[in-house]
Amino acid sequence: MYIVTSVLVVCLCLLLHLMRKNKNKSKLNLPPSLPSIPLLGSLPFLSLPSQVHKFFSEQVKCYGSVFSFMAGPSYTVVINGHDAIREALVKKAQDFAGRKQLNVDKIVQRTVENAKGIVFRDGELWRQHRTYSMTILKQFGYGHRAVMEERIHGVLGELVEYIKSKNGEAWDPYHMLQISTLKTIARLIFGDNSFTDKETEEFQSFVRISTDICIPIIEVLPLLAYFPPFRGHIEEYRPIGIKYDEYVLSKIVSSQQAADSNNFVKQFIEMTSSTGYDAQELVYILKDLVGAGTETVATSVAWALTILGNRPNIQEKIQKELDAVVPKDRLPSLYDKNNLPYLEATMLEIWRYKTVTPLAIPHHTLCDTSVAGYDVPTDTPVLINLWSAHMDPAVWKDPETFRPERFLDDNMTVINQDLMIIFSMGKRACLGEVLAKQENFLFLAAILHQFNILPPEGESKIIEDEHVTIVVAPAAYKLRLVPRL
Repeated sequence: MYIVTSVLVVCLCLLLHLMRKNKNKSKLNLPPSLPSIPLLGSLPFLSLPSQVHKFFSEQVKCYGSVFSFMAGPSYTVVINGHDAIREALVKKAQDFAGRKQLNVDKIVQRTVENAKGIVFRDGELWRQHRTYSMTILKQFGYGHRAVMEERIHGVLGELVEYIKSKNGEAWDPYHMLQISTLKTIARLIFGDNSFTDKETEEFQSFVRISTDICIPIIEVLPLLAYFPPFRGHIEEYRPIGIKYDEYVLSKIVSSQQAADSNNFVKQFIEMTSSTGYDAQELVYILKDLVGAGTETVATSVAWALTILGNRPNIQEKIQKELDAVVPKDRLPSLYDKNNLPYLEATMLEIWRYKTVTPLAIPHHTLCDTSVAGYDVPTDTPVLINLWSAHMDPAVWKDPETFRPERFLDDNMTVINQDLMIIFSMGKRACLGEVLAKQENFLFLAAILHQFNILPPEGESKIIEDEHVTIVVAPAAYKLRLVPRL
């Protein structure tokens, strides 16, 4: 009887709390809302759960660029389209700069404590740790064109030799692209000789699994995490997530003990020693840096190979441009970029055509604010639909068509870059943006300079299906990378 009474009291308090919140909201000019019902919220009215970004874009026709929905009992706002997104993330950057721990992380860790790291948290510690991290990375050459090119070329040379060893056979390059991008950021963080090939493979498996567990629909409607098939997926990941933390912690220990003091770990510990070094905090910071510098780059390059392999006319144009600028006896350089406008336009079109992180990382408001003329209360979860900005027919003619020329004027000058929101924008723009752009350019340029991208023998096309988690990656596919004569 006591338990039943307690449950009823809790439910009554929750109901009164929601009624009070709704009464306060009724005084505001809130965005229009998707239909909802008690407890389940808008769940019955959502479709395409694996591609909810496309569903949200469709709703713009009915509700406009900014609308809301109920994620169970939680009120959530969705912002679509270039203008509304720019207003929120740039013009009102401080208002919309909030971040919280992902719902899936709370469930996996069985905790509601404040998140650690620098991606899924906000406040003073976020500002401090982001500043510390960027300061240290810059000491090791992050953002310096010549230094970073040398680092990337070291990894890229290994990748080119590996591709040559495949002798033109059909294979799926996605895994090796992940390994290569991981090597770049891991060597920057832990030092050049920190990982054997076996350790790199192990590290990559943790990164891959931690990405797969981030399912967009759970961030939209966290209640789904407690129902099949999502519940089993999360329970399966929980022990792997613990092992991932332990693995990174072991690398921190080995970096501290290394004779060479020139690594991120030692510098970070020294920089934070006066305020109290937190090992678990550093684990999450390192995981954030690795995630920001690995998955999106590998995915973008994988899409580039798939898309260009199915469009030989575009591939040939890029190769003709490369041949006129880059000699056969060296890899393309960042210093060549200004002379390769068609390649740059193609890279922008790949990012537009396949928005790798369509819903970005969820935000929340830090104060009462507004967007597109609608009020948004403090502490409101906000989803930023980057995909909608890149596929808006009012901005892009024939957005479903892959056409690099949309980024070039008659003088072959690159244009329309300001319409792209690849790495988000404002105060919460991706920490790995500089490295990601450099890697994307050098990886794609080198592969096209050295190889022709072809479908498997006997097939006319490379599969372009999508695998959707927190990133939209190519589903399993095979292609051939044949050395150019």
